[in-house]
Amino acid sequence: MGCPSPNPIGMKAMEKNIIEIKDFSIVSKGNKIIDSISTTFRDKELTLIYGPRGAGKSVFLRSLVFLNEEFLDDIFYSGEIFFESRKVSIKDAKFLRTKIAYSDTSFIEPIESFTVREMINLATGKSSWDSGMGRKASSLLKKFDLLSKLEKGLDSPISAFNSKDRVLFLFFLAFIREPDVIIFDSIMDHLDNQTIDELCEFLVRIKGDYTMIISTRNLNSLVGIADRILYLKDGKIVFDGEPEKFIMEWRS
Repeated sequence: MGCPSPNPIGMKAMEKNIIEIKDFSIVSKGNKIIDSISTTFRDKELTLIYGPRGAGKSVFLRSLVFLNEEFLDDIFYSGEIFFESRKVSIKDAKFLRTKIAYSDTSFIEPIESFTVREMINLATGKSSWDSGMGRKASSLLKKFDLLSKLEKGLDSPISAFNSKDRVLFLFFLAFIREPDVIIFDSIMDHLDNQTIDELCEFLVRIKGDYTMIISTRNLNSLVGIADRILYLKDGKIVFDGEPEKFIMEWRS
């Protein structure tokens, strides 16, 4: 069915750049995985990064928070990354991870040994909550259809969630942090169409409050909510523009 489009596709005009990438490449073990990418991500824009398996989507997105070192050996970066006009490097990884919430499905297994409360504390950096924080957590858990599944309340173990609900919990953790930028790396590719449609309705409602970047191999399900599409192939951007133009020129 696919996500609904709240406005004519591509209508939204964005101006402020929150992330800027200049001539950025990544080499691992002598193989160039990302090849001279230059692009920007604008404030309060929802960008869909589309491409086949192996296009470099995850490597590119992990580089925005310098997580590739946990996945790749002998890694070398060239080019520049700017966050809110500030040039950043691997030395700024801790700072970037307070501003950018990155999630992919590799995060699921490590959090299974925690309770919901423990993960909220870790995600927010708060060990004690006021009433406002409690209401916010409950409201978000309800939005993602998780609140009713907490048999032990916030002390319920995450391991009790089924596979779909563990993915939805990653969405919850991203939003409870209230970051400047939210990155969902191929997470929605692991959900059924009905759940994707429900998530799209939620994202449409809040998309003007966050800068969001969503990578996917499933363009049809998500194109309706995107302000912009980046098409990656073999580590290069081969299209960067409005979804309507991409559909007309690349999908015909």
